[in-house]
Amino acid sequence: MDRVSRQQRKGTVEPAPQVIEPSLQLLQGILDYSPTLIYVKDMQGRYLLVNRQWQRLYSEAGEDALSLTDEEVFSEPSALALRRNDQAVIDAGAPITFEEATGTAGGDHHTYISAKFPLLDDHGRTIGVAGISSDITDRKVAEEALRASERRMSLIFEAVSDVLFLLAVEPNERYRFVAVNPAFLAVTGLAREQVVGKPADEVLPPDAYAFVLPKYLESIRENRRVSWEEVTDYPTGTLYGHVSVTPSVDDSGRCTHLVGTVHDITDLRRRELEIQKLNVELEDRVAERTGELEAANKELQTFVYSVSHDLKAPLRGIEGYSRLLLDEYADQLDETGEFYARTTHDAAREMSNLIEDLLEYSRMERGPAARGPVELRPLVEKLVAARHQEIADGTVTVTVGIPDETLSVDEAGLTQALRNLIDNALKFTRGVAEPRIEIGGGSTSGTFTIWVQDNGCGFDMRYHDRIFEIFQRLHRAEDYPGTGCGLAIVRKAVERMGGRVWAESVPDQGATFFLELRR
Repeated sequence: MDRVSRQQRKGTVEPAPQVIEPSLQLLQGILDYSPTLIYVKDMQGRYLLVNRQWQRLYSEAGEDALSLTDEEVFSEPSALALRRNDQAVIDAGAPITFEEATGTAGGDHHTYISAKFPLLDDHGRTIGVAGISSDITDRKVAEEALRASERRMSLIFEAVSDVLFLLAVEPNERYRFVAVNPAFLAVTGLAREQVVGKPADEVLPPDAYAFVLPKYLESIRENRRVSWEEVTDYPTGTLYGHVSVTPSVDDSGRCTHLVGTVHDITDLRRRELEIQKLNVELEDRVAERTGELEAANKELQTFVYSVSHDLKAPLRGIEGYSRLLLDEYADQLDETGEFYARTTHDAAREMSNLIEDLLEYSRMERGPAARGPVELRPLVEKLVAARHQEIADGTVTVTVGIPDETLSVDEAGLTQALRNLIDNALKFTRGVAEPRIEIGGGSTSGTFTIWVQDNGCGFDMRYHDRIFEIFQRLHRAEDYPGTGCGLAIVRKAVERMGGRVWAESVPDQGATFFLELRR
């Protein structure tokens, strides 16, 4: 029995559907408004059909593209490549997709993904090639820029001397190495295949991983860079490193990777340890040497006192008996005998003065200065008054211009220093027609300076430093008697108070000595 439709079984018959054929106008509209290039070529490569997009790009204004060939539209290399692709489609008799680069003589360059297929006649013979090409020029430019950027980053990644690594953040607080640079491999002594793709807890030493894991978590949870210093033992040795880890997040704010750097500070730490060791050794040596110096100094002090006291007794005898000879037996001595007795007496007295100066210099060497408030003007006036007779005998004009100032200094040390400077000024103005001595002072920022100026014989500034050394003299003892210790005592006394001493002079025009003290 013949099959019947559902409508026939119901007793109704639908009319036959109309065949809707697209008009040429509709077809042309689809072609022209398509953003892709659509074209048809014959077997000789002449364009039989192009859409408006193709014509906008490759046909000059007002010129009909039909009947043109690729050789007439594109540069020679581009035309040859297009013809090879067309021939491949013809030979295959099936659609093929190509990536094609086109360039015109005018310098217009584009890159396309082209789907090409053969056109067949009613007998199945190939009569041409049709194609649809999508412009991917912007994508190719972006891809090339990305590749160039990746090449530059890769070059930096490989060339940088610090350790670099990239970790992928996995669930359950797991981390996997995605990339490492050569410095990482050099430090760890591992091959790249032993690291890349491996979990971090399998690559890093257990102690190191247990130490860095909380740091990783802190960086992820707070979404910030975390830095720390660590010491890790690798097969290549112990590494002291300054580590920095920075999270990388996706668009949703989830941390997907950790970027890490390790700056090798091993040499720095080793040098610091060496310096610490040397400092300890140096401190031990200094302590040992200080002990030796203290012992030697104590022995020297004992020796100085012993010698001075042992010498002073016979010196007093020599000086006393020589004075008795001169006073009580002068009439029994001839000229030569009197000369011998006087020379002996003067030498004993000079020796006694030298011992006293040495003892004073030795006292200056021992212990810190005892600071206390000292009124300067009364101190200077007292020192000048004590030399009243000597000043009067030498008809010396002494001017005191010290302001009313109180300093916290060692009174004994300052007294000794000023006494020696005043005595020097009196000594070196002997023989001057109108001897003058001026003692003055003035304050500056944080310091007070005292000066003693005379118009005596002066000295050559080439010997400035020498005059403050013990036993150093610039003049003959016959002309200006002395022990050679006075200015050395001055310098020692002032330095013990944290000050400094210097002088200015011109030969035969006098000298000025300055004492600068902290206020």
